[in-house]
Order: sequence, then C-alpha cells, then structure tokens
Amino acid sequence: RRSQGQPICDQTDIYLADTLGELGLFLRLADVVVMGGSFAPALGGGSVGGHNPLEPARLAKPIVTGPDASNWQAVTRMLKQAGGLVSVLSPAELPSVVGPMLANPEAARDMGERARRSAEAAAAGLDRLWLALQTHLPAAPSRRRP
Repeated sequence: RRSQGQPICDQTDIYLADTLGELGLFLRLADVVVMGGSFAPALGGGSVGGHNPLEPARLAKPIVTGPDASNWQAVTRMLKQAGGLVSVLSPAELPSVVGPMLANPEAARDMGERARRSAEAAAAGLDRLWLALQTHLPAAPSRRRP
C-alpha cells in the first residue's frame, strides 16, 4: 500500500495505489487496471460506486471492475460492449480474470486498445454535440480589457 510507505520491489505482485495525486503515474505503469471503489459492498463496506474507468481507458489499459460501478453505469456498459472492460462479482474472481491478462500481454494490450478506441469515440460524440449546440446559443459578449 502506497499510503503505508511500502516500497515497490522485484517481489511486488500487486501494489495498492491509495494516495491522492499519483493515479496518472500508476495507471501508466500498470499492465491491468482494477478499478478501486467498485468492490466496497463485496468487502462489507458501503457503496462507493466505483471510480472513473475513462482514465485508464484513455491510456489503453485493460480494465477490471467489481460489482459496484453505479456512478459509471453508462461508461462501464460502453467499455464492456467494446471489449475493453470486464466486471467481476467479488475479489475472489480477480486471479482468474487478471491472471490470464498478465500471462498474455498481447491480448491485454488488445483489450486496452479497445477501451481506448471506445473512450475516444465517446469523446468525439461529445465534441459533435457541443458543435451542434453552439449554433443555437447566443454569441458570448465581447470582453474588453481595461
């Protein structure tokens, strides 16, 4: 656990990045991303609703979530349909899902690439929507500098 100051060494199999401000670094270093906050109910905690799966998707990472991705239902569904995200019901299922991804890096990269393409397509749709909406909005007032 990062919050406990544990070092990363050659024997480290799993490292829990549980501090603020460093997620981008850890996402870039990861071969597979298991989304935090999506296992809380399965572990006896309250609902967290999962964290944003678009972040690892944009970095072309294969994504695994737990049963509670309620804050990101549409995004999770989109990434699943694209083949870039897999959901499991409990932490006990993680070895059987993550293990094959780590054993077959090419398949994991392909899965991550599907996640990236899906995230990019969604962003392009938002860009098109914004452009269409702008034609119906009044022009912004000009601002003069004093």
